[in-house]
Amino acid sequence: MKKHLSLFLFIFHSIASAASMKITPIDQHLWLLQGEGGNIVLAAGSNEALLVDSGLYEESANLRATLTELGVANCRWIINTHFHYDHTGGNAFPGATVIATPALRQRLSVPQILWRQQFPAQPESTWPQMSVDERLTLYLGKNEPVEIIAIPGGHTDSDALVFFPHAGVIAVGDIYFAGMYPIVHPEHGGDLLHMIERLKQALALLPANGKVVPGHGPLATRAELADWIAMIEFSLEHVRWARTAGLTLAQLQQSPLPKPLMPYQHGYRTPAQWWETVWKALPQ
Repeated sequence: MKKHLSLFLFIFHSIASAASMKITPIDQHLWLLQGEGGNIVLAAGSNEALLVDSGLYEESANLRATLTELGVANCRWIINTHFHYDHTGGNAFPGATVIATPALRQRLSVPQILWRQQFPAQPESTWPQMSVDERLTLYLGKNEPVEIIAIPGGHTDSDALVFFPHAGVIAVGDIYFAGMYPIVHPEHGGDLLHMIERLKQALALLPANGKVVPGHGPLATRAELADWIAMIEFSLEHVRWARTAGLTLAQLQQSPLPKPLMPYQHGYRTPAQWWETVWKALPQ
C-alpha cells in the first residue's frame, strides 16, 4: 500500500467511498468499513491484508471495490466474529483463508432460522478453512500480531473477538452494539449473562486509550464499552428488583424508563424488547 495514501486517509476522521461504503481510519494500518451489513475491519500490512468479517453477500462487489480504492490488491485472511449472514456473506473472497470457531462452520453448513426466517445452508465457498477453539495468533507481515480469541455463548455459540495489540484495538462482533441495546440469540446458543462475562474479557485486553469496533454502530472507546456493560448490569438488577416488588413484565415495560437506559433506545431494539430480553435471561 502506498505510504502517501495511508497518511492521507489517516488525517481524516471519516470519508465516504465511491463504492458506497463508509471508511473510517482507526490506526495507520486499520480501517473501519461500514455498509448495509455488519461492521468490517481492514488491517493492511506491507504486502497482505486481513478482514474482520465480510459483510452481506449483496455488498461483496462494494467491499472489493472499497479495498481497491484503498490500494489493497489481495486479502489473505478473513476472520469471522460469528455466523450471522451480515458478517459472513462476503467470505467467498478470491484467495482468502477464512478463520472462525468450529461452531461457526457448523452453523453455515446447515439451514438456520434467524428472525423467524428460514435460511438455507451457505455455499461451501463461504465456510471457514481454519478453526480456532480457544486462541490463535497470526502475524500480518513480520511484526504485527493479530490475536483471535473464541468467546462463545454471548451473542451466539460461534462468537470470537479479534485483538490488535500494537494498535490497542479490539473487534468484538455483535456482543457489542454501540449506542444500542444488546441483541442476544438464545436459539443460537447466546446468553445475556455469558455476554457480560465475554464483554469483561474483552475489556480487560484494552489499554486505557483503546478503541473498540462493535458489530454495529460507530467506533467506540474503552470507557464507552465499560458504560455499556454497566448499563446491562443495571438492567439485570432493575429486573430483579421489579420481580421482588411483584411487577409483571408488562408492568415493567409500561414503567418510566430509568435514566441509565435512555441513551441506548435509538437502535434495533425498543426499551420494551430490551426488558423482555433481560427478563427472560434471568431464572424464572
